[in-house]
Amino acid sequence: MTDCTLEMALHFRLGYRQLTNSTGLKSQGKAPAAAITIASMPLEKTDDFPKGFYIRRIDGCDWLRGYTCDARHQFSPDDLFLFKRRDPLSETFI
Repeated sequence: MTDCTLEMALHFRLGYRQLTNSTGLKSQGKAPAAAITIASMPLEKTDDFPKGFYIRRIDGCDWLRGYTCDARHQFSPDDLFLFKRRDPLSETFI
């Protein structure tokens, strides 16, 4: 598995229809319930710039949202992530 591109986050948000309704509008310090975090490299190294995106459904409406965190943030074992699967045929073997 590898990181997703930021474009993949948008495509996943538009194409994935099996999200569970999420509860609560604010969830500082942790991922919202039933949210799926898109595994990607941060765009900026500053703590106040969004580090990545997650998708969630609120009252039947799907959202693509950005999140911020610092380098010390630890994700919960219950958090859900989307990774890109590597193509095994593109791997170079020596």
